[in-house]
Amino acid sequence: MADKESTSGLSVDETSALKAVTESINQMAGSLTGRNLEQKIQEYTSVYGEILLGMHNRLNDLERESKSLRKEVSQQHRRISSLENKLSEERRGRSRTDRLIGLTALILSAASLVLWLLSNLTKN
Repeated sequence: MADKESTSGLSVDETSALKAVTESINQMAGSLTGRNLEQKIQEYTSVYGEILLGMHNRLNDLERESKSLRKEVSQQHRRISSLENKLSEERRGRSRTDRLIGLTALILSAASLVLWLLSNLTKN
């Protein structure tokens, strides 16, 4: 019963062959008319359009993130500059204080020397 009759009166093998021939003719006709090429172009256009749209969206996201990071870097730079200025002021203040302490020590040592000399001269 390999040659079962289909409902149209053709065998299964004949139906398969007919389908293959029909498909082959449709492909040839599509090639001649450019329909196959047009379908492929539409398919690639759709696929690559989605890819390009995705890439565009990702680039926009990266641009926004980059702007945000640049803004944060700028804020951090201002903070660092402010801290550097405060540190310089602190160092200048310390150097003034160090000079005052040194000058005071020098005056006290000179006064001590004078007092010592006066005390030695009055003993003799």
